[in-house]
Amino acid sequence: MSEFIHLKNEHEIAGIKKACAIYQALKTVCQTKDFLNWTLRDIDLFTKEFIEARGGKCVYHGYQGFPGYNCLSKNATIIHGIGTNNQIFNAGDKLTIDVGVGLDGFICDSAFTICTPPVTPALKKLCTITRQAIDVACAAIKPNHRVGTISHAIEQFVSSHGYQLLRDYGGHGCGLAIHEPPLILNYGQPESGPLLQPGMVLCIEPMVLEKNYQAKLAADQWSVVAIDQNQYVCHEEVMVLVTSDGCELLTS
Repeated sequence: MSEFIHLKNEHEIAGIKKACAIYQALKTVCQTKDFLNWTLRDIDLFTKEFIEARGGKCVYHGYQGFPGYNCLSKNATIIHGIGTNNQIFNAGDKLTIDVGVGLDGFICDSAFTICTPPVTPALKKLCTITRQAIDVACAAIKPNHRVGTISHAIEQFVSSHGYQLLRDYGGHGCGLAIHEPPLILNYGQPESGPLLQPGMVLCIEPMVLEKNYQAKLAADQWSVVAIDQNQYVCHEEVMVLVTSDGCELLTS
């Protein structure tokens, strides 16, 4: 990423919001749909067809060679999973669906996690804390604060519950390209990094592990997988617009 941070104008914000509306509709459907025993490939194709039926396109497909349409990360896969035919969404599984929607040159990048019953109390708690970490992060977004303040807020909240955060990966700017500056790690020092300014569009995405943050790249060279697979992991992502007095959620 270059270091130039583009502040979005009203036209760009309106276009980004339209892309976000497609994501939001997809999320709503997926949260109530019964995907039990579906292959991850079929779930990926479902998301593709939903997006394309509304005039959008799957911007992850082909991005730096990514073979899927959206990222589907099951169980110990934290991020960037590929939906394949040999993976089944079974009872008790966790699945994060990370979606990239392109519409008329504007982009939405957000993610949500779904689980199939029975959901253990430990998994339910981890997913709840991950979602709450987004609320904590959003509360830290103020003009003239710095990006590190967001990172620090996420780290303090998640660690206070005894969980760990994936290293080296994080949130980022978005809207005109999939990944724009600034990089927003989920750990860091307060008041470090670039200044937050109205017009920034940011992706906030805590990646939380139950016991051990260490991860590796899988053989497919995309999926980021927990080394200790005897634990739960969760990833959630929202897009926000920095405003004059805080932030506006573009996805939720």
